[in-house]
Amino acid sequence: MNSYDLEQKNLLLDFLNIHCFENWKVLPSKRPRDMYVNGLEMMVSPICNTKCSYCYMKNYSDELYPCNYDEHTLIDNCDKLMNWIYLNKYYPDRIEIFSGEFFNLPFWKKYLNIIVKYLDLMEEGKYVSIVIPTNGTFLFNDNKTKEISEYIDSLRNKNYYIHLSLSIDGKYLDNDTRPLRNGKKYDDDFYDKAFKFARYHNLCFHPMIGCKGIDKWIDNFDWYIQNIQKYFNISKKEAFDRIYLLEVRNPDWTNLELKHFYKFLNHLLDNIFEGCESSYEKFLCFKEQGLNIFSQIISCIGRGLGCSFQSTFDVRMGDLALIQCHRTAYDELLAGYLLIDNDKLDINIKNVNSYIFSNSFDFKYTNNCVDCPISNLCIGPCVGCNYEINKDLYTMVPTVCKLEIVKILTIIERLDNEGILDYIIDVTCGTNEFKPKAKQIESIREYLKIKKLEGVKYDI
Repeated sequence: MNSYDLEQKNLLLDFLNIHCFENWKVLPSKRPRDMYVNGLEMMVSPICNTKCSYCYMKNYSDELYPCNYDEHTLIDNCDKLMNWIYLNKYYPDRIEIFSGEFFNLPFWKKYLNIIVKYLDLMEEGKYVSIVIPTNGTFLFNDNKTKEISEYIDSLRNKNYYIHLSLSIDGKYLDNDTRPLRNGKKYDDDFYDKAFKFARYHNLCFHPMIGCKGIDKWIDNFDWYIQNIQKYFNISKKEAFDRIYLLEVRNPDWTNLELKHFYKFLNHLLDNIFEGCESSYEKFLCFKEQGLNIFSQIISCIGRGLGCSFQSTFDVRMGDLALIQCHRTAYDELLAGYLLIDNDKLDINIKNVNSYIFSNSFDFKYTNNCVDCPISNLCIGPCVGCNYEINKDLYTMVPTVCKLEIVKILTIIERLDNEGILDYIIDVTCGTNEFKPKAKQIESIREYLKIKKLEGVKYDI
């Protein structure tokens, strides 16, 4: 290895130690409550039985996952990685399993058993949560549902918790936005099983708000909340805590779809403010029941991007490639390949500079964002989408920017009309960290007032 490559490798290892592994050394029971700890994300397999309209893996899986993902390879690499974690006494905040539909793998249980085996050996392994996003299509098969349910129960009896995030768009959308490859249709029986399964295992739903079918989302949201209330036997306000909404930051939003998005956001706010008698009560409801999609106004992510990009140690399990995130696992962007020998970690490096820059990147300082009036309020781009469209992680996609502008202006317009924007400004003025938010909120309010005096609505 020449001197430059050696310097690059040492730079990457030093960065990983500071950014990730040092905090993993602290026992979970000894961590301060506000301590920042990265998770471990395993990009296990691209295999999926649905062809979602907005899915990056559907369109780019050959480039994102060009390596083997047979049982022997995945099981062996999982064992190597977990053994290294165990021997180093590392405690990631969580272990997340990403990419395709994990429960499609015939060896899913074998894979999870390896993770649990090593957590069992660790002093405080039970503190490490296991998170699995799933499309829930196993619910079509009663025997498989029973197998998964019993497995979750068996781990719960040992004080391990597998958190399944049910990525189901809902009755009004799934057959269009998340069709099954075998042509089978979602029906009322499927949703009955989904809500019962979620209630039994205390799970939440994570539908995606994409441009396709956005005109149906008002009815779909009402259906979701009514069924969560019914199956969980909880109030409408409590039901809001069971659904996590996130807009899909893909390039295909049109003006017509953004108009429907505007209507949908106002419908969500109607529901949040329902039953509130005072402006302060509305403020409290907005603060506590933001359905995630509104939380950015009065929260601070503490990093440069609004997604988990910068808070995970992300490994493609087919070849132990160190990737920036599951949507940017292209060959030219790989940091390198992990070389694991028991407790020792080495790296066969590739693009070290891109990896470090991306994990230190703050989108607010890009050319597109530095003068943007919502830069401190926006959740930022999906850098994977940026790369798909522009072949550059840091060049924004204009239609995604417009999506976020519509979202922020809609929220501020409504909060001002409800008389609670001053409460929001007071909260965001509380610390220096939040003052830039307050300044931009004030500027946007003035802009909206001018538009109102002109007799025109802000443009969509």
